[in-house]
Amino acid sequence: MGNEDKYYNFFINTIIGIFQSSPKGHFIMVNPAFAYMLGYGSPEELLSSVTDIEKQLYVNAEDHDKYIQQVLENGSYSFGVNIYRKDGSIAWIYNNVRVVRDNNGNIDYYEGVAQDITQSKETIEHLIKVNEKLNKEIAESKSIEGKLKLSEARLEALLKLNQMTEESLKEITDFTLEEGIRLTGSSVGYIAFYDEDKKVLEMHSWSKGSMEQCAINDKPYIYPIEKTGLWGEAVRQRKPLMSNDYSAPNPFKKGYPKGHVNLLRHMHLPVFDGQRIVMLAGVGNKKEDYDESDVNQLNLLMSGMWRIIQRKRAEETLKKYRDHLEDMVDERTKLLQTALAKLQLKITERKQAVESLKTERQRLYSLLDGLPAIIYLRDSDYNISFSNRYFWRSFERPENKRCFEVIHNRQEPCEGCPSDRVLKTKIPETWERIYPNGRIFEVYTYPFQDINSSPLVLDLFIDITSRKQFEQEMSRLSKLNLIGEMAAGIAHEVRNPMTIVRGFLQLLGKKKIYHQDKEYLNMMIQELDRANSIITEFLSLAKNRAVDFKAQNLNHIVHSLFPLIQADAMESDKYVTLELNEIPNLLLDEKEIRQLILNLTRNGLEALLSGGHLTIKTYLDDSEVVLSVQDRGRGIPEDVLDKIGAPFFTTKDNGTGLGLATCYSIAIRHNAGINFDTGPDGTTFYVRFKI
Repeated sequence: MGNEDKYYNFFINTIIGIFQSSPKGHFIMVNPAFAYMLGYGSPEELLSSVTDIEKQLYVNAEDHDKYIQQVLENGSYSFGVNIYRKDGSIAWIYNNVRVVRDNNGNIDYYEGVAQDITQSKETIEHLIKVNEKLNKEIAESKSIEGKLKLSEARLEALLKLNQMTEESLKEITDFTLEEGIRLTGSSVGYIAFYDEDKKVLEMHSWSKGSMEQCAINDKPYIYPIEKTGLWGEAVRQRKPLMSNDYSAPNPFKKGYPKGHVNLLRHMHLPVFDGQRIVMLAGVGNKKEDYDESDVNQLNLLMSGMWRIIQRKRAEETLKKYRDHLEDMVDERTKLLQTALAKLQLKITERKQAVESLKTERQRLYSLLDGLPAIIYLRDSDYNISFSNRYFWRSFERPENKRCFEVIHNRQEPCEGCPSDRVLKTKIPETWERIYPNGRIFEVYTYPFQDINSSPLVLDLFIDITSRKQFEQEMSRLSKLNLIGEMAAGIAHEVRNPMTIVRGFLQLLGKKKIYHQDKEYLNMMIQELDRANSIITEFLSLAKNRAVDFKAQNLNHIVHSLFPLIQADAMESDKYVTLELNEIPNLLLDEKEIRQLILNLTRNGLEALLSGGHLTIKTYLDDSEVVLSVQDRGRGIPEDVLDKIGAPFFTTKDNGTGLGLATCYSIAIRHNAGINFDTGPDGTTFYVRFKI
């Protein structure tokens, strides 16, 4: 494989972002790592989306010209900057940029490397300060080219380090240590891992020069931090320390054992992971004095190594739990690498991907079109880009009309529109809306993105009218049951004194002395009997009332009651008609069904004017036997519809408000349901028994 192929392979597969940009402020070329760093799915997506680096990426646009000026003055420049990702979040990106000129000295392009250091802000700020000092020194130094070569050497070391994916931890640390010694011009060095909880240093790597010069036979590997001398002070003070004259007096120096490498100069650097010190690196015996440039070089190198170690440890930990998936991961990785290489060479695949997205969009729209709910998509200008057939049935086809025109018949947007809020906040909302026809909808509003990344809102309307009616029905039935239970609890206590009073009234009525008051006594007895009947109706509301179910035909019960119903009707010059169809037998409590029929028919008769007709029907409807009682009165007023069946509600002058409530309770005990239709031409009550 040639050098060009190796560079291209590195360019595609490295985890470090690499880019080239033109003097006019747009990207010429980026690698996948740089695109992923900014939240884009591929280099092509970034190149097509970002056409003005300063305006689209820089949080503070003025930083762009400032840093470009530094690059032009110094040839290269390292800096950290806040950059917008694709999703609008802000990343802290550390860049090392240099200017490339042609043979005439004109600017050809800028190229650089980038690292996402958002998660280590304190370390980043320290690195920025160090790099600013380094840039200042480079600007003031007459040997700019030498310093650039040193930075390039560090970059080359980092690139090699990133490629050490198969090497062991020992091989990685040994390589990094030797590179750190080379970059700082030292001759000896070490790397020790630090356990901040146990406060101990574990020596991990010594340089080749250290091993050759050291004459200590039994080298210790574990060093409690409180027993260390000057080299441990970098951990205790939590900052880099250097000494360019080891022989000079120092209160922290404890000396070193016989046979130890003779030290002239040394530098020790703690490596941080967030707020925790995780490693201590040291180098020594540089020919010249150590300075901040050496601290910077070693810090960048060791920090890069620590990130590699973290990644490697994470991979090793995951491997323990996912060994059975390793082959699949390797295969997927190869496929992705192949896909990335092809994507770089074949622009046509991008067009195919766009077509695929269009197909998926059509599939989504087909799915939405088939859902039994009102669904539509609208943009920030209230234009409807999609609506399903349920939307057309409920309103009309949009035909280039805006949503407030089609749905609400308005000429301007609705105030406080939830869809507008979701467009701004990107947070879904759920709310309810009642339309003039009485239908209740639960509305789900979601943020949505079109194929061209433009923001949309998806509104989904689900009709919950039946659910709301069911909830109201359950509430009403609960009240009925509560009243019935109360009645069952007090009926005995009330009826006993009433029976005694009634007996004494009958006894007094037989005495001559009260003969002239007999009319009043009979009236009192009638009222007691009426109170007793009310208590009986109360007891009918009880959910746990004992019932005597027997297999019998509803038509027989209706026939047996017909003479009584007809007699009631004839008294007020009204007519009753039976339309009884063949129906199967049901498990019924005859007494309760008789009471239900009488209550419904008497209500119907009372709703009729003189000469009116009442029709009683029985028939089969699918798997239900239906009893209907239809009057041709004036219907139920709209303002009392919600109260129908509620205990104690009545529109009669002498009614108790328990008749319909009792019917509902009887229906419940027979696993039946009651509903009604009403209008100007009359009212029909339906009792539906399950077969």
